[in-house]
This record gives sequence, C-alpha cells and structure tokens, in this order.
Amino acid sequence: MPAATVVTLRSPALAVASASSSTSSDYPVSAVNNNQRTGTPGGTGGGWRDATFNAYPDWVQINFGGTKTVDRVVVYTLQDNYTTLIEPTDTLTLAPGVTGFTVQGWNGSAWITLATVSGNNLVKRKVNFAAFTNRPDSGKRYQRTLQPFRITEIKAWDVAVSGAVLDTTLPTVPVGLSATPISTTQLNLSWTASTDNVGVTGYKVYRGGTLVGSPTTTGYTDTGLTASTSYSYTLAACDAANNCSAQSNPVSATTMPAATSSNVALASVGAVASASSSTSSDYPVSAVNNNQRTGTPWGTGGGWRDATFNAYPDWVQINFWWYEDC
Repeated sequence: MPAATVVTLRSPALAVASASSSTSSDYPVSAVNNNQRTGTPGGTGGGWRDATFNAYPDWVQINFGGTKTVDRVVVYTLQDNYTTLIEPTDTLTLAPGVTGFTVQGWNGSAWITLATVSGNNLVKRKVNFAAFTNRPDSGKRYQRTLQPFRITEIKAWDVAVSGAVLDTTLPTVPVGLSATPISTTQLNLSWTASTDNVGVTGYKVYRGGTLVGSPTTTGYTDTGLTASTSYSYTLAACDAANNCSAQSNPVSATTMPAATSSNVALASVGAVASASSSTSSDYPVSAVNNNQRTGTPWGTGGGWRDATFNAYPDWVQINFWWYEDC
C-alpha cells in the first residue's frame, strides 16, 4: 500500500503559507511549512506568531498549489524549554501554548470545518478527519481560537489513492516441521513451504517461545546448544506486508551427548599385560592394568618390577581387547 505524503512542504511541493498577521520578520508564517519542527533555541525565529495578542481567532492558511485529498494534519507548537530543543514526540506536553483550534478546508465557496480541538496540551498534536479534497485555488486553514503562542510547523497528509489494496491475508501455518540432531551443539530444522495470496517472504523460528532465527528458506540450523539437552521448536510464516501465520505445532529434539573416553588398557575390559621379566609373583605384570593405582603398603605386590636389575631396556606390553562383529 502506498504511503501518504506531506503536502504542506514548500519544497519540492508548491505549498505556500499565509497568516492573519505576524509579530515581525523574526516570526514569519513561512516557517510553518519548512519541515523544521522544533523551532529555534532562544525562541526567536523558527516559527510563526501572530501580531494580535489576545484577539482571536488567528489563522494560518496553506495553499497546496493543486488539488489534494487530505485526511490528517499535525500541528507543532513551541516547547516549554525552548533553549534546549528536542524532536517533538507524541507525548511531549506544554504548559502554555495552543489549547484549541479548528482545521478547515476550502470547497470553492466557503471554508468547511473538518475538525475541532480543545483542551490541547501536546506540543505535537495529531488530528484525523474524513478525507477532504480541496479546490485547486486553496488548501487547508488552521484557525487558532485560544492562547497566543508560536506555531513551529503544520503538516497535512494526503490520502494514498493509487487503488492498491492493503494485504491482510495471513500465510498458511507451516507443516511438516522436523528437528534432527547433527552434533552436541546443533540441531537441523526443516519443514514444508507455506503459501500466501501474494507470497511468503520468510519464516520465524521459535525455540521455547523465543525467536531465534528468521530464515527465508525451508530450513534452519540452530547452533550454540548444550549437549544431551532437549529443545522444543515452533515456526511461523510471514509475507512482505509483515502478516505472519499462527505458529506451527511444536517439535522437540535432543542434541547428541558429549563424547566420553574410557581406559581400554584395563584387564576388566579384556586387555592383557605382559613384560620382559618379573622379579617374582609378588610383582606380577598383571598388576599394571587392574585399576589399582597406588600399589600396596611396604611395596610388596600391587605393581610390576623387572627381574634384570640395572640391565635395560625393560618393557611392558598391553594387548587391548578388540571385538569385531562380522
């Protein structure tokens, strides 16, 4: 859907502002449509101020320079702290200022009231009304009815009328979601593509309800996970208008366990030790792989000792048990 545009700016548009009066050249009405919303520090310039204090109504008129269909305006007034200005927000309030005004449009023979505002305390006041098409020789009139204060900017927004239809159709809910562990820290997700009246542009992947990825294809790899841990996933499909489907049915998968090592030299798992020699049966070579690491008190038994003192080399050999299923 095309975006509405501001039709009150002087450039590149042909909009021209005029007013019932101006205090001086320091406060020209031309400042209300120069796209400078904050005014200027110190309060001088940067906005319009009337010359008839406490005499109402005052008005500002903006000729669009052609036929425009408008359905909203935004009126900006000088901020309370005009020495340190900020970009006006939707909630920024003021103490004095414009508390009441009307918005009018010219129908070719008379000014028609489009909206009335009272009790205003916002620096940035938005006003919506039924779409109105002005006559080519005029535009919108802002008529102030209460409180003398400076106007820093007036914006009027035209209606997007290209005939485009807003896309509100949701994509279909993704189906066929599956999760497959591929390592201790990764899971692979895959699913069947969703459909949409215009076209699916991407998907949102949720792990335990938290968004973790936005792939544009029908696959996603979730990384940085913990070994031997179960994770649950859901999925939504989205289109270019940011319409997103409901989330899919959940699917769970568990990452692979962390690798563990084992002592393959143990006699208990079939390994057999032999040696070049042994002092005696008190020091058998079989003691080197019985999982008793300290030996025995007084040194007798609990370990192997060669029989060839001061003659080298000596050796111990361990044949690892091996089983192959053929």
